[in-house]
Amino acid sequence: MQHERLIHLENLIANKQRHFYQIGKALKEINDARLYKLTCFDTFEAYTKNRWDMRKSQAYRLIDAYKVI
Repeated sequence: MQHERLIHLENLIANKQRHFYQIGKALKEINDARLYKLTCFDTFEAYTKNRWDMRKSQAYRLIDAYKVI
């Protein structure tokens, strides 16, 4: 039973890591190409705050995590 629980928890972690990677990758491209301007935001910070309720620092942490992976 514990072994099954371990497998379940490790799968959750692996899935979340993929999500962090994908989100960081997407945010990096949006920032680098200034795609946020297409949604009428002047800055990446305004975009992340208003569109995703995310501070700029959190967005950059996700981007940095993507770069590391």
